[in-house]
Amino acid sequence: MHSCGECCECSGSNRGNGSERAFVAWHGDHGALTLGYVTRRIVAAFLGVMAILVLTPDRLSGEPTTTTGFFPTRQRPSPLSLYARRPGAKFEDVEARPSATVNLGFTQVALVRWSIQPHSALPGRSVPAGVAKYEKLGLVDGYAPSATSTAGDLLRVVVRVTQGILPTTLWCAVTTADDGTVLLAYDRPSPPARSTTSTRPLSAPENVDLYFPLGAHRGRAYVTCRTSVSASLLETDARAVWGIDV
Repeated sequence: MHSCGECCECSGSNRGNGSERAFVAWHGDHGALTLGYVTRRIVAAFLGVMAILVLTPDRLSGEPTTTTGFFPTRQRPSPLSLYARRPGAKFEDVEARPSATVNLGFTQVALVRWSIQPHSALPGRSVPAGVAKYEKLGLVDGYAPSATSTAGDLLRVVVRVTQGILPTTLWCAVTTADDGTVLLAYDRPSPPARSTTSTRPLSAPENVDLYFPLGAHRGRAYVTCRTSVSASLLETDARAVWGIDV
C-alpha cells in the first residue's frame, strides 16, 4: 500500500510528463509549418526573378528591347510580314508565296506562272488600261507613278481564278520594287459569248492571261490582284499579293 505522498508524487509525475510531451509535439508541428511557409516564399521569389529574366533580358542588360514572339491578347501578327518594305502595302493585303491560293471573298485566286515576252506577243485588239477603275479599286493612288503601255517588253502573268457563288471580275496590277511604278494590264479582248446550254460549272478553275507593260523594269516585282462584283456592297477590300523576280 502506497502512502499519500507517494500517490501524489506519482500523479504529479504523470501530469508533468504529459505536459512535456504536449509541448514537444506542438513545437515540432509549429516548426514544420514555419519551414514549409518559408520554403514556399523562397520558391515564389525565385520563379518571379526567372520570369523577369526571361521576358525582359534586353532591358536588364541595357540593350534596346526587341520582340520576342509574345503577342498581347487580341493582337495578331502583322499580315505584311512576308515582303518587308513592299511599296504600296495596305493592311488588308494578303501576302502569299507564288504557289499559294488566296481567298478573295467568294473567289479563289492563285498565281500560276509569269514570263517576259516581246511586245509582239501582245494579243490582238488589246488596248491600254483605263486608270480610273484601278484608282477606284485602290490598285493605283495619286502618289505612285503608273504605266499603261510600252513599246518594249511585256510581263505575262497567268492567274488561276475559281469563282464562288457569285461571278466576279479580276483586276490585277504589278508594282516594281525599283521605283514603285504600278504597271496596269492591257485590257483583254472580250471573250467569245458562251452558249446558254454550256455545262461548264461556275466553280471550275479558269486561267486568265494578263500582259503588263514591263519595258526596262527588272528585278523584284509584286503582283497584286483583287476582285469586284456588280453589287459593290458585297465587294471585299482584300488584295492578294505575290512577290516575283523578273
